[in-house]
Amino acid sequence: MKAMDLQKLVTSPATVLQELTIDVCYPQIQNLENALRPTVCAYSSLFSMVTVLRSLQQNNFLNNQSENGVNPLTTFANDFCENLSITVDNKLILVNRMMTTANNDKTDFDTDCIETLGHAQNVWYDPIIPSEIITYGDMCQGFKELFQQLKLRNITSNLEIGIYAYVLNYHMYLNSMEEKIFERCVDSKFFEDPTKYCSKSIVGNLNLTLWGQTQKDKACEEGAIKMQQMCNAALAAQLAENIGAEGSDDQEVDSEAVQEVKNKEECYPCAYTISYIFSKYENYLTATIEEIFKEISKKTVGALQQSRIDAIVLDDDIEQQRKAAKTLQIQLPA
Repeated sequence: MKAMDLQKLVTSPATVLQELTIDVCYPQIQNLENALRPTVCAYSSLFSMVTVLRSLQQNNFLNNQSENGVNPLTTFANDFCENLSITVDNKLILVNRMMTTANNDKTDFDTDCIETLGHAQNVWYDPIIPSEIITYGDMCQGFKELFQQLKLRNITSNLEIGIYAYVLNYHMYLNSMEEKIFERCVDSKFFEDPTKYCSKSIVGNLNLTLWGQTQKDKACEEGAIKMQQMCNAALAAQLAENIGAEGSDDQEVDSEAVQEVKNKEECYPCAYTISYIFSKYENYLTATIEEIFKEISKKTVGALQQSRIDAIVLDDDIEQQRKAAKTLQIQLPA
């Protein structure tokens, strides 16, 4: 996995994702349909970056050597490159099996799904359950809803099922992060200093893989502004309602009245800001992956065009050889 430079992973993660997807993963899995390979590679590369970043934060092994003198990234790289193809095959077989079960009215999908996941490998770069806080039941519910939607749209090909399954996995990972950070967030502390609280207690505890620190800080600043706007609007509406109920539009509003409205939870700083951050990140993620797909498409088209040129040249060479091999009979006198 030589494309994943640890320093670049921190400073330019989107570039690393593109390199991993196009230069490392894509040539590695040639046993899949070409239309499926970009999706598999993009999301497998994302999960590999998630794990390496987490290890980087926990073990601080940036530019360090392990006790045996081996670069710590080597273990990740070898596992990724040596086992990716078979891991992807096994995962797609599992997903297609669950899809078949979901379409069979005579079987209990939930029971079968939980049993299937219980025997599945949950590999770090291509997990079937992408977060430790996602239960078997949660994941099975996600697959059930996905399969129901695919059935309604009459989508039955293994290719499309595989694509949607990979997208589902990563978005369930994002949703689990969003729920976890929301549970830990404290509205009153957030409101005291939104930008600082966001940087330290929200994005500081999130593995938003494709964002560097500058992007995280910017998202916090924008999120704090939007949160305050929404809270102020809710506050103004509630105060106006309170004043109207008391029958005086000219009545002064003291600080106790303002605090009373806040205490009634008319403002949700954690929910507003966290929702904004994840929405912004998902938009960035989608745009980044689309650009990667475009690059793969360009390379594919280029390869096809070169193949046509090579075929024409080969045909010309064959024709020249055929002409060169012709013999001319000696003409005898009539």
